[in-house]
Amino acid sequence: MDKIREQLLEKFLPKEIEWRVQSSSLYNNRPQVIIVTYLKSKAIKDRLDLIFGWENWETKFIPIEKGFICELTITFNDKKIVKSDGASYTNIEAVKGGMSDSFKRASKMLGIGRYLDACGSVFAACSLTKGGMYTEYTKTKDGKYIYWAKPTKQSTTTTTPTTTTTTTPTPTITQPPTPTTPAPTTTPTQNNSDYTVTPPQLKRLYAISMKNNWSEDNIKDYIKTEFDIDSKKDLLKSQYDKLIAAIEEVQEAAAPPNEDDFLPPPVPENYYAKPIERR
Repeated sequence: MDKIREQLLEKFLPKEIEWRVQSSSLYNNRPQVIIVTYLKSKAIKDRLDLIFGWENWETKFIPIEKGFICELTITFNDKKIVKSDGASYTNIEAVKGGMSDSFKRASKMLGIGRYLDACGSVFAACSLTKGGMYTEYTKTKDGKYIYWAKPTKQSTTTTTPTTTTTTTPTPTITQPPTPTTPAPTTTPTQNNSDYTVTPPQLKRLYAISMKNNWSEDNIKDYIKTEFDIDSKKDLLKSQYDKLIAAIEEVQEAAAPPNEDDFLPPPVPENYYAKPIERR
């Protein structure tokens, strides 16, 4: 029985977990999107099939006011185990969504996916402009579209933007030597590691943004949101490194997950998913 319990509590693969919008709004004309995790119904059904066998579990949906109660019955060692929970109609496909949510809640009574409750709700990186890492979208009550990015594996690591930049195959552009007739503002920036970006660095930024499908509007929106800066020419070196890291994150984020990938944040990094052995 302990082995069955362990199998029920096993973590899921990243591809079996989705993010959905809980709320969205504009605050001082800045977008805000709050997202939560949820399990796909198919992932839960597959797990029940693997542990108990497809013939040893069944569901019964009982209509209630504006929702359903799902009774999940498991046959194990010639005994029947019944777990139930309810859910309201959803905003999209009300009946189907209500039945699906009640099934997920009933499955959680067995421990399936319960660990994801620790995630809670989180703020997503978002923008008023589509493109780059902003691949998902939602609409506010006022009818305005907000584009947001799914959390990625990189955002759970402690790697600094500078480290990420140095690992890219593109060589780092060093600051050009002092011109023959130095300007008064040039000398102090050479002795300061956080200087204003140079023209060669701006050219490199343009090349990287084009490669990763980031438009000028995406960059303007990002630096305004992150640094409250209107022009990329005013970026400091540390801000420039963070921007480059954000742009280059898109490449790895687009790669398909494998079984060794971590789950989306804010799930702790020790949450691995492993294949389940059928009894």
